[in-house]
Amino acid sequence: MSNLIRTGSEQSAGIMKDKLGSPSTGSEDGNEQEQIQQKPETDDPDLGGSAPHAPPETQWYHGRLDRYTAEDRLWNANKLGSYLVRESDRKPGSYVLSYLGRTGINHFRITAVCGDFYIGGRQFDSLNDLIGYYTVYSDLLKRERLLHPVAPPEPVNDKKRVVAILPYTKMPDTDELTFKKGDIFFVHNDMGDGWLWVTAHRTGEQGMIFRELVEDLDDSIDPNTVFPWFHPNCTKNEAVDLLVKAGPGSFLVRPSDNSPGDYSLFFHINNQIQRFRIEKKGVRYLMGGRIFECLDAVINRYRKEQIVEGYTLQHPLIVDGSKQQEWVPDTPKQQSEAEKIYATLRECRDQAGLKKMKGIKYQGYLHRKSDKATKKWKPLYFVLLVDGTDTHLYLYENPKRTKPKGLIDLSCAYLYQVHDSLWERPYCLQIVERALPCLATVTHLAAPSVEDCLKWINAL
Repeated sequence: MSNLIRTGSEQSAGIMKDKLGSPSTGSEDGNEQEQIQQKPETDDPDLGGSAPHAPPETQWYHGRLDRYTAEDRLWNANKLGSYLVRESDRKPGSYVLSYLGRTGINHFRITAVCGDFYIGGRQFDSLNDLIGYYTVYSDLLKRERLLHPVAPPEPVNDKKRVVAILPYTKMPDTDELTFKKGDIFFVHNDMGDGWLWVTAHRTGEQGMIFRELVEDLDDSIDPNTVFPWFHPNCTKNEAVDLLVKAGPGSFLVRPSDNSPGDYSLFFHINNQIQRFRIEKKGVRYLMGGRIFECLDAVINRYRKEQIVEGYTLQHPLIVDGSKQQEWVPDTPKQQSEAEKIYATLRECRDQAGLKKMKGIKYQGYLHRKSDKATKKWKPLYFVLLVDGTDTHLYLYENPKRTKPKGLIDLSCAYLYQVHDSLWERPYCLQIVERALPCLATVTHLAAPSVEDCLKWINAL
C-alpha cells in the first residue's frame, strides 16, 4: 500500500463528563483510542442465522431528544453500560445512540437511509437489530457493551403513518411500491422531490411512494384495519358467536383483551373456538416462536401450515361481509383531481434519479470485492454525496435504484492506494472506516481505468 490519504477528521469516543466529544457525531474534545480491531468488509452482519435479542424498544427509545437531556437521563440512571436511542433534534430523521461508559458519556451517530440503519461500518434492518448486536455480539467500546437500557419517562409514539388515497402500479426495475387505496404505510425517510421511503403494513415490503397519493393517518386507527379478517371493534363473545355461525375452518383476528397491544386469533375447530395470542414486538409480530413482518404474514403462514395438528386456517370471516375493493373515482371532480396527481407524479418521476440528487460530488461504477468465500468483484454504482458537514459514499445496485446496498461514512475513514500485486488486478483502492474506536471496517474497490482511479482519489 502507498500514500495514506485522510478523507475526514477523526475524533475519539472516549470522553469525560466535561468533555463531550464523539467520533460519530463529529464533535470535539476526544482522545485517541488504541488497539483497533480491524473487520473485513462484509455484505451482511453474520448473526449466526438469527437476529440478536434486544430489550423491547419501549425500554430504550426516547423519540426526538436533545443531547443535554439525553445526558441528564443517563447520569440519573447512574449505571455504567446504560444507554438510550434518540432521534437527533438537529437532524430529524437521523438517530443517536447515547451511552454511559467508563470514560463518560459517548454519542454515536446512527445513519438512517431507506429503512436501514448504519453504525460502526455495519448495516442493520432495524434499530432493534442494532441494539441487539451491540448487546450480544460486539463491543461498542473496548471491552464495553450495551447493558442497561434507560426507559423514557413516558411512552413514545412517533411512528408516522400514512394511508393511500389512490392506487398505484410501480415502474419496472425501480424501488417503487405497487399498492391499493386504503393501504397503510410506516414512513422511514422523506426522500425529497415528493417521494417517501416506507414499509407497507399489508405486505411488509419497503420502497418508495409518492407523497400526494397518501395522507396522514390518525394515530388512533389500528393499521391492521386494512385486512378484511381484522375486527377492531368486535368483543370476545361476538367473535365466538360469529365463528359459530360461520362454521368449522373460519377465523378472525381482534385486539387482545388480556394483553393490550397484542392480538387474538380466533379459529373454529371441530365445533369449538380456539384462541391464539399474537404478540406485538415493536413493528413486528411474534407467534409460535416465529417473528413476522406484518399481521398478514402470520395469517398467510397458517393458511399453508398447520396451526393445530391436522388443521390450517381456511375461511376468513370478513368484516361486514365485504372485501376491500379497488378505488374508482365516482365524480368528475374526483377524476380530475386524481388525474392531476398522477400527472404531477409522472413529472417528478421523470426528473428523479441519482444523477439529479443534490450534493453529488462524483459518481460512477466501481468493482467491490466481496468478503465471502468466492471473493468475487461485483460492479456497483457509487455516489459520493456531500451534505453540509457529512460526506458519505453510497453503494447502489444500479443508477435507477433509490435504496443503497450500503454506505461508507467518510468523516472517519482513510483511503489507500493498493499495489496491483495484492489482488492481481490494477487500479485498486482500500477504504478503512473507523466509526467506532475499537473497530475498523475495510472495503476494497477497483476502478476500470487509471483515469477513473485518479478521479475517484481526487474526489474522495
